[in-house]
Amino acid sequence: MKPPKDRTYTGHPNGRTVTVVRDNNPAAQPLTFIHRHSDTGAFGWGYGPTGPAEDLARCLLLDAHPNSTCTACGGSGYCVWIGGEARAYNSLVELSADNDVEVCTEECDEGYAINRETYQRFKDQVIQHLSPDGWTMTRAEVLAWLDTGALPPASAPF
Repeated sequence: MKPPKDRTYTGHPNGRTVTVVRDNNPAAQPLTFIHRHSDTGAFGWGYGPTGPAEDLARCLLLDAHPNSTCTACGGSGYCVWIGGEARAYNSLVELSADNDVEVCTEECDEGYAINRETYQRFKDQVIQHLSPDGWTMTRAEVLAWLDTGALPPASAPF
C-alpha cells in the first residue's frame, strides 16, 4: 500500500485558523471543521481542556487518517443487525421487526474511526502544548502519533 501523501498543517497566530497545504494542491486551504465540542465554531490550541481544542484535535486526526470513516457502520454511526450480523445502517437497508438498529458498537465516534478517547489524548499530549504564536505540523507527524501515542522526538515542541 502506498503511503498517504503528506500534508502540512499550520495554526495561525490569531489562535482560531488552521490551514492545510496538500501535496497535490499547494494553495493553503482551511482545515475542515467538523463541529462536535466548540461553542464558538472555531479551533483553539495552547491551553487546557476546551471545546475548540477538542475539535482541533479531532479534525486534525480525521484529516490525517487515510481511512477516517468507521468500516463497521459506514460512517452513519449506526449499525443494523440482520440475522445476527452487524451491517452499516443507511437508507438502503430494509428494516423489519426482526432487525435492530443500534448505535455503532465499534470504536467509532459518530461514524468516524477516531474515537473520543484517542482525540482527547491527542489534545492533552499535543494540542494544548502548541504555541499561541503559531505552529506547523505534518501529516506524517500526526500519523506517527496515532501509531505510537507520541510525536517523533524531532517534532516537538512545534
